[in-house]
Amino acid sequence: MPPAWISPGPGPSSVPSLREPHRPRPPLPHVPCARDPGAVTSPRELDARAVALVLLLAALWGANTVAIKIGLVDAPPLALAWMRLLLGGTCVVLWGWWTRAPFALWPGETWPLVGLGVLFTVQLGLLNVGNR
Repeated sequence: MPPAWISPGPGPSSVPSLREPHRPRPPLPHVPCARDPGAVTSPRELDARAVALVLLLAALWGANTVAIKIGLVDAPPLALAWMRLLLGGTCVVLWGWWTRAPFALWPGETWPLVGLGVLFTVQLGLLNVGNR
């Protein structure tokens, strides 16, 4: 049984048990794609807010390497990667707590998430070593 802080709902009956039969996921909402006859095929115009968000994202992404260079002055590469992962994980947990998002894992999701975590950790570590 998952810890209480990752419970998907208010009661213990909403937490999936290993003894209960597998519950199928709810269906995903329909999102039109290019193969759908009713899909939007032409791009829509970007408004000022969308352009500002894209520029902000590009600036933050571009500042990533600069921030790594500055951080490597005072910390070794793998320690800097560890600190970034800790800061990012803290932000995700705080966001989930703020929005009351459920942190429940469905059966079969644990090992793929562990694998993604390892790959992301290795990627950040190698990025920091390469910027040294």
